[in-house]
Amino acid sequence: MGGVSRWLEQLGVRVVEGDLGGLHGAYMHDHRAILIDWRLGPIQRRSTLAHELGHAFHGLGCSNARTEREASEWAARILIRGCDLVFLSRAHDTPQAVADELGVLPRDVVNYRSWLLRSGYDVLGSDCP
Repeated sequence: MGGVSRWLEQLGVRVVEGDLGGLHGAYMHDHRAILIDWRLGPIQRRSTLAHELGHAFHGLGCSNARTEREASEWAARILIRGCDLVFLSRAHDTPQAVADELGVLPRDVVNYRSWLLRSGYDVLGSDCP
């Protein structure tokens, strides 16, 4: 969870665990706190924390389609190294297979790819092996 831990510290956000009644997590902007459901497994927890940190990074106190996309794409970029995504995408046909190799959720792979397409960034043309 190295990258996530560094961002928690850098952004001055604390994590509060508990029963969220069906929600995986939430970011409380006014309190600089992330609420996380204590029942989440390790991969789901890491992904949810990264997503909520995306809200903190962007200063997103509200939730709508745009802010959710921004938080999800930001999270994917701190969870996945671009060259790893390129390498594994060459070896596997599905986001699930790539996610399994990376130890992330398939949605993180999809969100990273979405960001690449939307931003016009050509990671495939980069210096990746």
